[in-house]
Amino acid sequence: LRYHTLRGLVALKLGDNAGALRGFDAAIATGQAEPMLHVQRAQALYGLQRPAEAIAALDDAAEAGESLPGAWQLRARAHRDLGNEDGAWSAFDAGRGRFPTHLGLAEDQLLQLIDLGLTREALDHAPELTTLGADVHLWLAIGDRLRQASALDDAMAWLEDARARFPNETGPRVALAGACLDADRPLCAATMLQE
Repeated sequence: LRYHTLRGLVALKLGDNAGALRGFDAAIATGQAEPMLHVQRAQALYGLQRPAEAIAALDDAAEAGESLPGAWQLRARAHRDLGNEDGAWSAFDAGRGRFPTHLGLAEDQLLQLIDLGLTREALDHAPELTTLGADVHLWLAIGDRLRQASALDDAMAWLEDARARFPNETGPRVALAGACLDADRPLCAATMLQE
């Protein structure tokens, strides 16, 4: 059991998902595997682009999987890969209910809102990200995702908020200038670049 588990963990760490899966499957076949092994198996399956099997492995992990915020993220991402937005949202809600201060879950849920075109709802989450300690890079990534979704007014509002929250950073100003140009507002862009 221990040999197979270690073999699987080393392979997972090295990015060899197929090797990790072989190791974890061999460990589980001994009949003495800990539930956490199913979570690690789910990671390998997800890395192999087998999201339905990753969800099944998380189900097999039971409480061990429910006690980790990363397992909830993995479950939600697997549901999204399967096109099951409701399942993803349920996983985010359940995970955030257990881990309300986990930034990764909040970020992924926010990105799902944007991808679904619910950009106004995404903007409502800005105060929450501040409370969770999101850095300027996350704010810029979300602004960029809003721009890609062609929600230019929302992107500009988001990046203006980022500019106010991170006054010593140039990134929000540059990103806001790009959003202004996308919205055909060259004066706004010039003002940001002048700053």
